[in-house]
Amino acid sequence: MGYSIATPIKSQKAKDKMFAFLNEHFRRWDEIVAIYGKENGNDYSPDDGHSDPTDDLSYDHGKLRIGFNYGPIDELSRHYYYMILRWMALKVGKKRKWKDLPASVHYIVYDGYEAWPVLVRGEIDPPEKFKWAVGDKLGYKYPRQDMFIKIFVDMVGGKKNYQKLIKDEIKRLDKLWREQ
Repeated sequence: MGYSIATPIKSQKAKDKMFAFLNEHFRRWDEIVAIYGKENGNDYSPDDGHSDPTDDLSYDHGKLRIGFNYGPIDELSRHYYYMILRWMALKVGKKRKWKDLPASVHYIVYDGYEAWPVLVRGEIDPPEKFKWAVGDKLGYKYPRQDMFIKIFVDMVGGKKNYQKLIKDEIKRLDKLWREQ
């Protein structure tokens, strides 16, 4: 069984620009963890099962989308890819109106049909039912806490280091995006 997660893109021009950018600068989670592990004496290297960014999504057939196909993976890998998509949504994504939100917001789509809002802290004061979707200005939000995250977070140096690893990668991409 597999899954797809994607960012709906606002135009073909924006999609082409993001694809070119990702082809040059995107790093998969297992590559990032391998670099981090070498620097910190940790040999954790997930086989994360994700594809590189694609518009040929297994469960999402929208025309203007970039995302990832994946199978069963650990929570850290999943969280990383979801955060990349949230960042992409804020850069080139479409917006849509949501019931109970005062304005249209960016979003990502799970398996081609389940839209998830990408909210930025301080831009909208969401009702309680949308607080789970609030992140920082780069789209980063803390992962849900469960047993799998705790196990894998411990393997890569603890919660703080794990969050820093993902945030640093998104900051790297954002800096490169702004410089182009």
